[in-house]
Amino acid sequence: MEIEVEPHNEGDHTKCYSPLTILNGKLFTLRRVNGHEISAICRICQREKRAANKTIFSATIYCTSNLRIHYINHHPQKLAKFDKKFYSQHSGDCFKHVKGINVKQRKFDAALTNFLVVSMRPVSEVEDRSFQQLVAECDNRMKVMSKQMVTNAMKEKMHVLVTKLIETLDNTSYLSLSYTLSKVQPHIFVATVICHWIAIDLQRRSAILTSEIVSEELKLRDFVDLLFDVMEVYQIHAYKLKTIIINEAVQYKEDLELFMYDSFENLTEEEKSCIEKPMVERKSMKWGKKIFTMTDPNFSISKSHLLNKFILRNLLNVIKNIPGFDIHYLVFKKCTKFWNAIRDEKASASVLCGFNMELKYPNSSSFIYLFEAIDDVLENQDRMNMISEKMNIGVTFEEKDFEYLRQLKYLLKPFYEALYQIENNPGSFLGSFMPILFALNNTLLHLNGNKMIFFSAALPQIVEEFNENFKDYLQFLPDVTSEIVAACLHPKYKLGWIPENKQEEIKNLCIEVLCNDKEFMANAMERCDPVDREILSFKKEEVMINRVKSSALSYFQTKEVNLAILLESPFIYEAFLKYNVCVSSSLPTTQNLIKSGIDLLPQHQDIPKDFLHIYLMLKAHADEEN
Repeated sequence: MEIEVEPHNEGDHTKCYSPLTILNGKLFTLRRVNGHEISAICRICQREKRAANKTIFSATIYCTSNLRIHYINHHPQKLAKFDKKFYSQHSGDCFKHVKGINVKQRKFDAALTNFLVVSMRPVSEVEDRSFQQLVAECDNRMKVMSKQMVTNAMKEKMHVLVTKLIETLDNTSYLSLSYTLSKVQPHIFVATVICHWIAIDLQRRSAILTSEIVSEELKLRDFVDLLFDVMEVYQIHAYKLKTIIINEAVQYKEDLELFMYDSFENLTEEEKSCIEKPMVERKSMKWGKKIFTMTDPNFSISKSHLLNKFILRNLLNVIKNIPGFDIHYLVFKKCTKFWNAIRDEKASASVLCGFNMELKYPNSSSFIYLFEAIDDVLENQDRMNMISEKMNIGVTFEEKDFEYLRQLKYLLKPFYEALYQIENNPGSFLGSFMPILFALNNTLLHLNGNKMIFFSAALPQIVEEFNENFKDYLQFLPDVTSEIVAACLHPKYKLGWIPENKQEEIKNLCIEVLCNDKEFMANAMERCDPVDREILSFKKEEVMINRVKSSALSYFQTKEVNLAILLESPFIYEAFLKYNVCVSSSLPTTQNLIKSGIDLLPQHQDIPKDFLHIYLMLKAHADEEN
């Protein structure tokens, strides 16, 4: 997907004089080349700057920082035309380093926040045709800004920013923020609030707040006052915020956890005492750096985390503990040393560029990164020793090492495909989880032991561990009834993933759950057309139950697998919305439906008020991706 920053209307330039006006597309265009590589092309001289980093927003920062110098040195008059205040106030002295931080970059980042604030407008003032442009711009700004906004702790700017963000969404109920200060420490609450807005960039919503917290809609004025007051009192909100983001956004964990550890070390003892055991310290599985993880049992854990946790803890431990199995340690000792070396971008960039290649390295929190790092080693096995020699890593890979990694990849591939499908498929709802688990279990039972001689002895134990870990799901125990219903209500799966001898029982269970769900029944009736709703309102409860049963039976019998089938019955549609929450994050189902490109709510007036802005935003993103 390409990221291109399109220009604002001409009238917007008068609103803000900051170096960020060059980001409006008039002076250069940002594009995503591949992965985390960003290209910025000067529209005056067509000179291109490229930067690659561990995250897309850090790469964007490098690109834009380089281009600022380019415009100052080569196009000063053009830059002054766009930003007279910036050009007149900055001289060569501003390029000095202070405490290891580049001043010009700090000013640039601060101005980025200002530009974001003044350029955002309420949804009610934006027509559909321009909304995609606005969302794209906000998305690009947030990707660059999210890191600096927190690390620099810009209190006043953050206060204004959150206010403007709320006005932009034009509906404070979107927050769905519920709180009781007696149960949630204020600084944790503030971090939670801010995390919701950072999550716009990450395309996911935080599920921090638990059922223990009393629901209460926050008014805009109360929210802003509370945010500002608490940020004055507590100085560790950035630390808390980083912790929350780490647990919600695995793909950015690597960058953020390093900052979080540094921030924790810099806290005073008094500030540390304010943190009531929110963290535990543990060693990273791969390179030994200290990281932290939430220990609060009420902290929301998505279904993808369950599978990810099983792989990283149970599965890899089984492999490492095979009796007499020393090759694992020997191979991974080499890999770890190699991966640690390429993590140092300054040392590895020139070497990798010389080979015209990019290598991934594992992340201690995500199995997907580990699998892709192993895959990269195998794809480039002919050049691994040459890279090691040029970088003086002191590692020599032998054919036996690569054979071990090939067999390990064969063993891990089913887990990778299952986890990738859950985390990266925009149509992966809660109903996808159990069918994927059953398919994974079936794949494990049919793995060819001849293709993985190193692991043939461990395979029975791996299958046993898998069945024990996911026993509730694989045996249809009562604790996972919601997940069972969600899977059966997903048009792609229905009853097809269930063993034949259990299908009738599970079908009856789903119908029973729906018929006993009073809240669902009431909401479903609201979705009926007015005439039907008026008739049903005068009927007895048995009539409603019969309507639900007939709708469910008809749904299970049809062979249609498209999500559009949900529109045929208001009862099935409402049931799907209730039980099929998003697996890989806490995004509301309506958001995820639209993100999947499924336009279930084609008329704006039919969209619930709470989701109007979400519909527009994600429809724009879906169109852009297509």
